[in-house]
Amino acid sequence: MKDERYERILNESGRIFQTYGIRNVSMDDICTTLGISKKTLYQYVNNKADLIFKILEAHHEVYRQFIQDQLDQGGNAIDIMLAVDSFVCSEMKNYTPDNIFVLKKYYPEVYQAIFEMKRTSILEGITANLNAGIRDGLYRKDLDVDLVARMFVKNLEEIHQLEMSSSDNSYEKIFGTMYDHHIRAIVTPDGLEYYEKKKQRQ
Repeated sequence: MKDERYERILNESGRIFQTYGIRNVSMDDICTTLGISKKTLYQYVNNKADLIFKILEAHHEVYRQFIQDQLDQGGNAIDIMLAVDSFVCSEMKNYTPDNIFVLKKYYPEVYQAIFEMKRTSILEGITANLNAGIRDGLYRKDLDVDLVARMFVKNLEEIHQLEMSSSDNSYEKIFGTMYDHHIRAIVTPDGLEYYEKKKQRQ
């Protein structure tokens, strides 16, 4: 059963952190903005670190549910990769490196827990995608699935460290380029033809 108050706390707190920065927002600020008491807030979270973790955990669950929805719709491996690419690029419009820096420096346990959660989930997802694409003849049969999957995850991690974001090179553009290179490197001729057609329709 959904707890609408809990969801509102996470959604609104996430928006506040995104707008003003994690370090600049106190638990008092959260309570004042949401119009709730500290007693109410602490019924759902233990402290600020716990609130941040639960916001990020909920955000990751949205990603996981998106992937499951794509699988339920019966799309092939390339369809799913294109859908994920679009979803990630959309999310990256709100990406703020400053908040990542603050997480790593002041909330290292939260950062590490979320990092491992995402890493495991993405590794499992890309491995399943590679196997599905090979099975359907869209990806090359000679791929080392484990190696390619780990390289994909490593590239995602590396992107967060790149100092490439500018008016010409947004993180959205960087992610889109990485996905494009990944798909082109693994497809069969039939897969490439399908991919090109799908790209033209976007």
